[in-house]
Amino acid sequence: MSRTNTAELDLTGRLREARRELTGRLDPGPAPDRVRRRLLWVGLFVTAAGAAIWAMLSRRPAELGPLSAPATPVPAASTTNGRAPSPSDAGH
Repeated sequence: MSRTNTAELDLTGRLREARRELTGRLDPGPAPDRVRRRLLWVGLFVTAAGAAIWAMLSRRPAELGPLSAPATPVPAASTTNGRAPSPSDAGH
C-alpha cells in the first residue's frame, strides 16, 4: 500500500465516525420512558379538566321554584258598610 492509500482510508474512517457522531446528536432516538409517561399523565389531566369544565359550563340554569305569597296580605279597600267603593260613590 502506498502512503496516499493509507491516508485516504484513515480519512474515510474518521469522516464516517464524525458522521455517525453528528447523526447521534441530531437524532438522539426515542424519548425515555419517563418523559413519555409524564406526557401521558399531563394529557390525561388536561383532558379530564377540559371535560369537567365543559360539563360545568353546559348545564342549564336551575329553574325557579314557585313564588311564595307575600308575607303580609294587602288590605282591601272597603267602606264602613262592607262594600267595595264604586266609581259612582267617589263623588259623594
